[in-house]
Formats: sequence, structure tokens, C-alpha cells
Amino acid sequence: MAIRVGWLPTGTQSAEDTRQAFLTMITQAGVNAARIGVVPGTGGAQPFALTSTGSLSCSVGAGQAIVNPAASASQGPYPVTVDATGGGLPTVSFAAGGSLARTDVIYLQVQDNAEDVSGFTRGQVAVVQGANGGGVPSVPSGAFALWQVPVPASASSINFATASFVPAGTVALGGVVPAANSTSPGSPYKGQVRSRLDLGFTAQPGPLEAYDGSAWQPIVPASYPRGRIASTTVTAIGNQATTSTPNVDLSITVTLSTSRRYRLWCSGVMTDSVGGDQAGIGLYYIAGSTIPSNASGATQLANMKQFADTTPYNFSWEFVGPGNGTFTLAMAYWLASGSGFVETSNNGPRQLWLEDVGI
Repeated sequence: MAIRVGWLPTGTQSAEDTRQAFLTMITQAGVNAARIGVVPGTGGAQPFALTSTGSLSCSVGAGQAIVNPAASASQGPYPVTVDATGGGLPTVSFAAGGSLARTDVIYLQVQDNAEDVSGFTRGQVAVVQGANGGGVPSVPSGAFALWQVPVPASASSINFATASFVPAGTVALGGVVPAANSTSPGSPYKGQVRSRLDLGFTAQPGPLEAYDGSAWQPIVPASYPRGRIASTTVTAIGNQATTSTPNVDLSITVTLSTSRRYRLWCSGVMTDSVGGDQAGIGLYYIAGSTIPSNASGATQLANMKQFADTTPYNFSWEFVGPGNGTFTLAMAYWLASGSGFVETSNNGPRQLWLEDVGI
């Protein structure tokens, strides 16, 4: 049995002890192992960014990461920082393209001769070349991939903008783990929180999930209201409506679900050409991403009638999603009574917005 303690007096603490002590502060991936990956936000917007330094070479930018070589069960993780001090950023070179396209991989590696008998004690950024016409090559032990770089057939230069950043993210213990998909991280603990990178922030219940000890659960349950999900605002005067034919004034295109309830709102100011004219105002939906200017083919959710003498309106209707998919929602108005015309005024903005009110 080993009891490892950090920060003991000099001479009583080994390098392994120090690394094991560090494990108490970062997200773990099993016994004596850390979740490998890049520390989010280090090195700017893009950690380890690639910058071309020649037709077949590039520098690898600043960033921080955790490498877990696992040469032994007790080796522990290594924090790594890449920066421009002490000689500048690391540069890697590539072979010219062969007879077929290939994928090369830039990787970050830690070699510790005391643990892996590699003959080296260092951290390095290097490249492993893929096979012509083959798949993505594996990286050596003690390393993880940073970038997959496509090398076209017969290429004499590489467009590094086509490279894909592939590592996982890792954070301090208790932090929100960036997760590539539903299977990451592989060894969660009860109460761990992840942010699913494959789920959008506007597609509720959203990317944040917590592990309950047996399964991942959305932090915001699917049944909860999601608030305003789409809106539009216009300030220009609307078209004149001189008949009872609807004149579509505002519209928004959204994705709806039959399992949810929604509330559609509109507000603004109506005006007229002859005092006493009345305007009809209606709320509509139609499948697809467009709606005819006269609302032909659209379904009316609700309508109201009011005098249009520079009169504000605020009108809403709650409904169940009419289908699963893309719909266009609209507000339209028409001349309900009178001999002139009615129109939406530029006396303040007018709005159309949709709220998700839950299940």
C-alpha cells in the first residue's frame, strides 16, 4: 500500500508523489489517471493554433493540456504548457503528398525515461504521417492527437486551414467537462456536469447534463418552459390594407414540436386614413420557411378587431405545435370596416415573438 502526500519537505516527495497529488485537483478517468485533453480557453480562442511557416510546415500555438502517459499504474498525469518563451513556438514539418491523399496527425507527447524507459525526459509536439489512401494514424504512447491535417495527393503545399482540432477538453475537478458526444467522459462520477459539444445552446434542453450515478440527465428538464425562442422587430411603416385580404406584416421561421406548447405574441401601433376605420389582426402558421404575402394556405390561430386610430395593440395566443419541423409564424392585418385603409405605424417598433411555454 502507498500513501502519497503532496508538498512534503524536500527529499521525501518523489515526482510520482507530486503527480498523484495533482490528481486531486483535476477531472479523473479512473484510478491514478486523469482525463487527458486540452484546458479550455488557454492559448486564446483556439488553443494550439496552427500558423503556416512554409509550404509544408507550421507552428503550433500556445495552449495548456493534461497528458496521462500511463506507462505504469502509478505514473500519474503531467500538466503541459506550450508557449513562445525560451526559443519560440514549436514548429512541425510534413512530407509532400504521395500518390494518394493521406491524413497526418500533430500530437502532444510527454516522455519520462524514469517511467517509460524511452531515453528521453521531455515534452514535445510532433507529427505522425498517415498512409497514402489510408485512415487516421495512431499516435505514439504518452501522446494524444491535437490536429488531423489533410495532405492532398501530390501536394507540394498544405492548407492548414483545413486541419481539424480533435482533442477532448479537460478541466479542474468539479468543473464542467466539454464532452464531444453522449459517451464522454468515459468514467463519470455522481454529480459530474458536462457540456455536450454536439448539442446546440438553442436546442433545448440544451447541452448541460449532470450524472446521477447511473445515467446523464439534462440540467433543464425537457418539460420546462424555454422562454422566447424567436423574434423579429420592424420600425418602418407597413403596407396599406384596403380590403379584407390579409396583409402579412411580420413573420418568423422556427422549428416546432407536437410535444410542446407555444405562445405567439405581436405588438405595435395601427393607424388609418379615415377616422373610425377598424383593423383586423390575425396570427398564422404555415409549414415551411415562407408564407405568402396574403397568408394564402396558412392556418389562422386567432384574430382580433380594433379601431386603427393610432391605437396600440398587444395580442397573443397559446397553441400546441401543429407538427414536427419547420414552420413560419406570422402576424397579418386587414381592413375590417371602413372606407379607407389601415396600416401599421412607425410610431414605435412593432414585434412578433414566440415563446416556448413547456409541455
